[in-house]
Amino acid sequence: MKKVIIFVTIFALSVLSITPALATTISTGMTQVQAGGDAPIVKAKWEANVDRYTDDSTDAGAQLMPPGVKDEDRPIAICAIVTDTDGMGDIAGVYADVFYPENIALGDSHTALPNQSGAGCGEFMQQDQLFELEKQAGWDLFCGQVRNNNYNLPTFNPSGLYDYDEICATDGELLKLTAKVYCGQKDLSYEDPSGDYKVTVMAQDTNSLTGTLDNSFEYMALTAFEADFTSVNYGNVKLNINKIVNGDLNFGTADLPTVRNVGNTRMNLTVMQDDMGLGMTSGLYNVIYDARVGSFVDHQNYLPYETKTLDDALDLSETDEVDFSILVKKFPTSDSTAWIGNMTLGAVMADHLLCGEPGPGEEMRHISLENKNSSWEVLPDDEIFGDIDYSHNYNDFHGLVTGQGLVPNGYYQITLNGPNTGTEMGCSFTNLSLGNFGSNAFESGFWDSASPDLSSTCTADDEEGLYNMNLVGDHYTFQADGSGDFSYPFTFALPAGDYVGVKVLVKKML
Repeated sequence: MKKVIIFVTIFALSVLSITPALATTISTGMTQVQAGGDAPIVKAKWEANVDRYTDDSTDAGAQLMPPGVKDEDRPIAICAIVTDTDGMGDIAGVYADVFYPENIALGDSHTALPNQSGAGCGEFMQQDQLFELEKQAGWDLFCGQVRNNNYNLPTFNPSGLYDYDEICATDGELLKLTAKVYCGQKDLSYEDPSGDYKVTVMAQDTNSLTGTLDNSFEYMALTAFEADFTSVNYGNVKLNINKIVNGDLNFGTADLPTVRNVGNTRMNLTVMQDDMGLGMTSGLYNVIYDARVGSFVDHQNYLPYETKTLDDALDLSETDEVDFSILVKKFPTSDSTAWIGNMTLGAVMADHLLCGEPGPGEEMRHISLENKNSSWEVLPDDEIFGDIDYSHNYNDFHGLVTGQGLVPNGYYQITLNGPNTGTEMGCSFTNLSLGNFGSNAFESGFWDSASPDLSSTCTADDEEGLYNMNLVGDHYTFQADGSGDFSYPFTFALPAGDYVGVKVLVKKML
């Protein structure tokens, strides 16, 4: 059936994979036996530095600063005071459950420490066991060091029955060993996100009865980065020709600038540079710079002595390239041809990724569609045009194709065509994935310019894989309305991977 090309554009996308479970889930169950008695009571609890009584702020509760050094962990102490009316011999164990900050997503670059869940978003991070301190050590810690040096550090049981006076009394339970201090230590990562971490201490007795006490500590915000370069050499620069110095993703190549986030916030890089002695003419600088972080944002211009905040925030522990350029509009009269200056890099904190929103790699992209003739030349001013919004780096491929100026009530196909030029031409991942995706030979296959028919296999270097979206009756994808307009949402699960040089065609069925 003859088809007429209406409009076309080229785009790239990535699709993530979801691996199906190749197993059957079997439910199991049990009933916990509680033999009676009273549950343990957690009188007080706190978090601190590893000395168990200091933190990094004078505010109430614990505020703990991250190290700001790549791969360096941040050890912290968790302590609690526990009693049991059935006797301390009834205590089977004391544990601390730590939860990530609410509504903060970790992002794709974050790596959880061993034994951490890596879930983020207020979910459970890890459980750690607390261990009993000897009588005098426990009393000295709480009634001496904490009470005298960090009075507002602990959280007390909300019953109102317990405070420093009750716990530390000379005839109180600590000295009588009817209450004891328990402490443990856990590690946070340098890249665990800043925010409030909920900690639940649970004391469990031999009858499986439990007493709990919640509080939270703050992992303080630290915005920090490392760079693998100490200079930027623009090399030979010609007048009015932009000279670019490209970076790379390999941290450690000083001539190819790279930065990485070593704080516990997301961050945007800032840059400021002097005029390198090139001066001004008629009140305007003779030089202009630009820079960008990564390869997916535009270069941003900045003048000498201007601090520019660069787009594309670095996620937790993310490493990215930095590109710089210089454009000299006038060289001052000088006996020297060498110009030297200073650049200052900095960082500003960016908001954390929020749970339920697209991650750093997940985004919606937009490209305009234009009407073209059989020679692939744009036909301007014919009032036939459209748009595609499509997903990148999601677990499926979804979006919306819209257009106007088509034949009223006409029938059309929307086709994804793979590339026939470049490194992805022929039997590449892109062409094979598109050509094999449809349910039959009408929806997908492989095409070359020598034949109008589709083949079920890719055999030549000049073949394009194609997929016709969701054909109705093996014929058309949608019908335009009475004005020749359309809006077509789509969702389907392309094979996971990077697709390069894909063309979007909207074709009239004759």
